Amino acid sequence: MNSEGTELELLADWNGVIMPLKEVTVPALDRGFLFGDGVYEVIRVYGATPFRLEDHLDRLATSLASVQMKHVEIARVKTRLLALIKESGLEDALIYCQITRGVAPRTHHYPDHYQPNILIFIQPFSDVY
Repeated sequence: MNSEGTELELLADWNGVIMPLKEVTVPALDRGFLFGDGVYEVIRVYGATPFRLEDHLDRLATSLASVQMKHVEIARVKTRLLALIKESGLEDALIYCQITRGVAPRTHHYPDHYQPNILIFIQPFSDVY
């Protein structure tokens, strides 16, 4: 709920396009959906500023390298993440970023050439403790 008592529409960046989170559709043959072939990072936002952003992005890059996932530009992820924070207008929030190896035929060996799917979404954070 927002301050007017209406439901807040959550926003997402799906492969570079900002849209309502509820409109994001994940393809049935996405390797993240089928095999869990992906990585994620969660970042706390205070006063519209992501906490320790560079540390989180470094960890995301390390995670991508550990599963040999290429074709992801961390600088572009950062730009998109910051644009999403601005577009949402949220001050205190959580950012969730999930990167999968994308759509491919359902075989256990992943293809050499693929297009990653990148989902970044933001939601309000309220400390319940």
